[in-house]
Amino acid sequence: GRIDAPNFLETVRQALAVDEEWTRYLARLIPVERTFHFDAQGFVERLKQAVAPFAERMGAGCFYVRIERRGMLGQVHSQEAEREVADYLVGLLQSRDQQLRTDFHDPDWIVACETLGAEAGVALLDRETRRRYDFVQVR
Repeated sequence: GRIDAPNFLETVRQALAVDEEWTRYLARLIPVERTFHFDAQGFVERLKQAVAPFAERMGAGCFYVRIERRGMLGQVHSQEAEREVADYLVGLLQSRDQQLRTDFHDPDWIVACETLGAEAGVALLDRETRRRYDFVQVR
C-alpha cells in the first residue's frame, strides 16, 4: 500500500522531539512518492515519466531537480540528467502558459530523485515541508 507521507513525517518529527533511540540513526529523509526500475540508457526517459505528474502540482514558480545516485557510476550522469529533466518540466508548464524557472537558493519546489542500483524513487518537496521537517533534505 501507499504510505501516508504527512502522517509519517509528523511521526518522525515527534520521535525526534523526544529523542527516541532509533532517530539517532536518521541523518535525512526523502518522502518518496513513486518508484521505478531503470537501466542506464533509459534512466532520463523513465525519470521524466515519473515526475511529469508533479507539473500539475507545481504550476508557476521556481524549482530545481536533484538526483542522489548510488550505483551506475559512469553510466548515469546526474548533472546532465538533472538539466534534461528540469528543461522537460519547464517545457511542460510553458505549454500551459505557466512560467517555471530554476532557483537553487530558495526554490518553491525541489524535485528529488534517489537511486540505489537500478531502482529509483522520486519526490516533490515544497518549501513548507522542507521548513517544517528539517530532516527532509536533499544534498
